[in-house]
Amino acid sequence: MIKYFPIFGALVVISLASVAILQAELNQFTQLELGTEVRTWGRTVGGKKEYLKACADNDNSNKCIHWSDEKGNVISSTSRSRVFNNGSLIIYSFQKADVGGYFSPDERERVVELSENSFGALPRTLINLIHMFV
Repeated sequence: MIKYFPIFGALVVISLASVAILQAELNQFTQLELGTEVRTWGRTVGGKKEYLKACADNDNSNKCIHWSDEKGNVISSTSRSRVFNNGSLIIYSFQKADVGGYFSPDERERVVELSENSFGALPRTLINLIHMFV
């Protein structure tokens, strides 16, 4: 029985992870929230990770209006998304190209107590944004 405890503990941690599936309608406004401490959003689209950072409202530089790779190189030439200083990610006109998993490297890690003197860390939130068929 004891040899199975670590496996059970791992299952508990996985089952407590925060995963959401949200549907978005084409050409519609979509807003995602993970908390006010978020300044950078990431997404995995087509197997590639992309990032978008919060900037001042009047800053329209590439890092503020275009999804970029980890090095800051612009990946997407569209400017339909923006991260605000309150942590919100806005997609002004959702498209099929926006389907993917959304997350934030800024989200704080959540620690849970598994048993006395035993703690585990939960994965950060993942929002799977999918296309709603109307």
